Amino acid sequence: MRILSIIGFISIWILSSFSTLPTPKNIILGWDKLHHAIAFTCLAFTLSYWFPAKNWIFPPFRKTVFISFLLSIFWGVVDEVHQYFVPGRECSLADLAADSIGVISALALRVYLESRKAKKGKRSSKT
Repeated sequence: MRILSIIGFISIWILSSFSTLPTPKNIILGWDKLHHAIAFTCLAFTLSYWFPAKNWIFPPFRKTVFISFLLSIFWGVVDEVHQYFVPGRECSLADLAADSIGVISALALRVYLESRKAKKGKRSSKT
């Protein structure tokens, strides 16, 4: 899973290097924000696997979530600054907000999955 996060970092950088990306005709307003959210959901989720599963369960999960959030959002900021220098692209706080929504969604999913796995493990060890 770690290699997927590295691929994610590289993919985001490459895609944001293009002046324009192919989008369908008659797109809904904010379609690009959905792309940002999905990309950063995938990035943060794969990045979360750099930390052991036990770190995603209370109490140490706060530090793990915080570090994962900061790393992912840092890449979002780097991406937006990078886009500022790409002709036809712009640096946007709305894009960064979409990135943040994706990151928060991914990290919440990881905490949920690990908590659920831990609860199942406790139940099976009691029987």
